[in-house]
Amino acid sequence: MEPSQTRTLPPELWRKVFLYLDTADDLAQLWVWGRLVSKQFRGMIENLFATTWLKKTQIDDYKYNASASEDENVEKVSLHAVSFVFKCLVVSQDSESRAVFELAHDIFDGFKPTISESMSSCLFSYLMPEDEFLQPRHHISIAKGANDTELPGLEWNDEKLELSVSWKEMYSKYLGEEDACRRERQKALEGQGEKVRAMVDAGEIEMSEGYERLFKVLGDANDKSRKKPRRQRLQRQLHQLPPDEREQLIDMYEDSAFKNLKEIRWGLSWLGDSEGEEEDDEIVDDEPEDDGSDDYEVENEQADSDQPEEDEMGDEDDDV
Repeated sequence: MEPSQTRTLPPELWRKVFLYLDTADDLAQLWVWGRLVSKQFRGMIENLFATTWLKKTQIDDYKYNASASEDENVEKVSLHAVSFVFKCLVVSQDSESRAVFELAHDIFDGFKPTISESMSSCLFSYLMPEDEFLQPRHHISIAKGANDTELPGLEWNDEKLELSVSWKEMYSKYLGEEDACRRERQKALEGQGEKVRAMVDAGEIEMSEGYERLFKVLGDANDKSRKKPRRQRLQRQLHQLPPDEREQLIDMYEDSAFKNLKEIRWGLSWLGDSEGEEEDDEIVDDEPEDDGSDDYEVENEQADSDQPEEDEMGDEDDDV
């Protein structure tokens, strides 16, 4: 009797399956966990992101114009943000690990120096990590989600008005934190539905009140689930500072950063689906060679206040 052979789906069918995973949580799990299944899965998933999701990823950079109060007795400065939106143009021909982003809209020639000045300032801010980490000048958005995670290997082409990043590392930072938020949210919601249902069945509350409680629990869980992963990221980025000073700085800027990101996500939730058909160009092999790099540290432990541990987000060199 011949031994049975395990049948597997061909790569093109797996690709069709992966295309159904199109929410922020789906993409986070696909990138963080799906790539760990095998070298073949890693190659297929990276190819999918390179040919499909990169073109639906955008980076918004902000130029802040300061205006002082006219009242000399009042120390007040207002910041007015001008946003420059960049969408992916192509995976770099020089290096498959880099993606080039161009301005999403046509710009008047007279406005181009302002963009160059803004991006030069943005690049300079990366040399001043406290400012960049605590008050990010950008956000990344994909699948109606947004976050202000890092832009690894950020470079600016002043002549072409294009920026480029190490796209795999960018996704590891962004989607790694999104997955950590998802797991935090699951823990916060665990058992809440059953608890409210039991109260409704026992006649303690009306069904309408039960729905109200569930909506409130969900909203609170969404907000709280983002704080721990982001704080862990900042603790890691600012680990050189004394613990007390570090925590004080994070507390100082946390509320404004969360408010900004929450408004951005709310706005994205009202937008339609991204346009454009899937491209068929192959960017990476389905079975990339092992580069020896570690994948993800996905332990879910509390960061120590004095020695912040490596957080749950991917922090490795992720080039294949």
